[in-house]
Amino acid sequence: MAFIPHDNNLGVLRGLIEAGQSNIEIANHLGCTKKTVCKWRMRLRDGVPMEDLRRYNSGQFKISNENLERVVEAFIEQPFDTLRNVHARLGIPGNIHTLSRAIRSRTDMRFRKPAKKPLLRDQDYALRLAYAYAHLERTPLDWRKTVFMDEKTFSSTKDGKFN
Repeated sequence: MAFIPHDNNLGVLRGLIEAGQSNIEIANHLGCTKKTVCKWRMRLRDGVPMEDLRRYNSGQFKISNENLERVVEAFIEQPFDTLRNVHARLGIPGNIHTLSRAIRSRTDMRFRKPAKKPLLRDQDYALRLAYAYAHLERTPLDWRKTVFMDEKTFSSTKDGKFN
């Protein structure tokens, strides 16, 4: 959990620093990183006011739970749509990068790039067309007896894949 610098946390931080505790002990107590404690310790030493100096920080999520649920539902309905399209279609306020971070951190959804598949070459296209012309006279009954294999493994036993 991130350290949110409000009056209570900053008072506890100041007390722990003045009590002489180490950065690691303070970080474990407050649930933040050692680097965060080091930053606030330097601010205290330099006389910088102990307050949250981040601009426009309300401490709340920029993407509401309701909007995030709408996005998830949109992806359930159309799983191959892009985040950019969903963001624009639903009119979600905020930046698309903020929405992407919210999805990664607050849901179980993960984005994946689709696999690139080789295009059909002219030679392959011609071979397929020749096969189709050669078998024009086949009946639907003949096609039901045909097994098409595309790098699949078939076995006549239930013992395993290669028995």
